[in-house]
Amino acid sequence: MPELDQQTSIKERVATLLSVVKEGDRALVCTHDNPDPDSIAAAFALGRLLEQKRGTEFTLTYGGVLGRAENREMVRLLKIPLVPFHRISLDDFQVVALLDTQPEVGNHVLTAELVEGKTMICIDHHYARPRSGEAEFADVGGDFGATSTLLTHYLHEAGVTPSPTLATALFYGIKSDTRDLGREVSEEDVWAYSHLVKITDMPLVSRIEHPRLPRDYFTVLRKAIDRATVYENVVACDLGNVYVPELVPETADRLLTAQGIRWAMVVGEFEGDIYVSIRVNDRRYSAGKLVGEVIKGYPKGSAGGHGSMAGMRIPHSARTTTPRGRTRARQRILRKLALATGLDEAVKPEKFAAQHKDMD
Repeated sequence: MPELDQQTSIKERVATLLSVVKEGDRALVCTHDNPDPDSIAAAFALGRLLEQKRGTEFTLTYGGVLGRAENREMVRLLKIPLVPFHRISLDDFQVVALLDTQPEVGNHVLTAELVEGKTMICIDHHYARPRSGEAEFADVGGDFGATSTLLTHYLHEAGVTPSPTLATALFYGIKSDTRDLGREVSEEDVWAYSHLVKITDMPLVSRIEHPRLPRDYFTVLRKAIDRATVYENVVACDLGNVYVPELVPETADRLLTAQGIRWAMVVGEFEGDIYVSIRVNDRRYSAGKLVGEVIKGYPKGSAGGHGSMAGMRIPHSARTTTPRGRTRARQRILRKLALATGLDEAVKPEKFAAQHKDMD
C-alpha cells in the first residue's frame, strides 16, 4: 500500500483504508483497555464507516473494564454495541483494528500472536510507534487532539453523515479528550467539534457528563485528598487498591486543578498491575516524554501519552508479594516520576490538604 504521512490528504487516507478491506470481510474494532470516550467513539465511527462504504460487518470490543461512571453512561445511553473481548472468537474476523492505541503500546488485548495473518488497521492521534508501520493501514500521529477528530474527518470525506447517536459519541470523545477544546487543540479539532454540534444530542451529553456515582467513588476521593503530598509544584498520590483503574487518571485530573500545581502524578493498583497517570499544565513540559524515560526502568511495563497527559501500566514483580512490598513498589514509581520532573531530592513534602482544628 502507499506510505501515509501527515501530508497525505484525508481523501487519500480514506481511499487507502477502504482498499485494504475486502468485500465480505468481518472486522473486529478494538479500543484500548479500560476505554475512554475518545477510544469508544472512534471505534464506533470506524465500524460505521466500513459498514456503509464496504458492507463490512463489525464488532466493537475492549479489554479491561468499563469502569468510569461517565463512560458506562455513554455506552448505555447511546446504545453503543461494545462487547468484552473474552466473549469474542478471533476466528470470526479477517480484519482487526486498533483505535486510539498502537500495536506496541501494550494497553490493548490484540497481541501480535493473536492477530497474525489478519489485516491490521491502526488509527491513533498519539505519536507514531515503529511497529504501527507494519499494519496494512496505519494513520497515527499528526495534529489532532483526539482520535475522534480524525474519524469525523474520515466520515465527512467519505460522504457518510453520522447518525445523531454516532455524532454525539464523537462530539463527546473530542470534548472529553481536549477538555472542551482547552487542551492540545488544533484547527482540525475545532472544525470537527463545530461540525458535530449541529447533530449532537446535547441533553444526552449533559446526562453522560453528570452520572450518578457509586458511594465507593467518594471513598476514593477522600483517600486521594488525605494521601496526596505536595513537593513544590508537584502533587503525588498513591491511591492503593482501586475498584476500577480509571480512578487513577480521574484523580490526576482533579489534583491538577489545585492552585500552584504544575504536575499531578497518581498511582493505584488493580488486579496485580500498577496504573500510573501523569498530568502537566505547562506547555514547556511533556508528560509523554517523562513516562517514556521512566518506563525504560520497567521492561515489562507499557506507557503512552503526549504533551499534557500520559500513563503507564506496570505489573508487580513476582518478588512483590506482601502488601507492604506492593506499597513500596508504588511509592518508588512515584518518587522516580517526581524526580524526573527536575525536582530536587532535598525538597521536603507537605500535605496536600492540612487538617484544621476549627473545622466542624
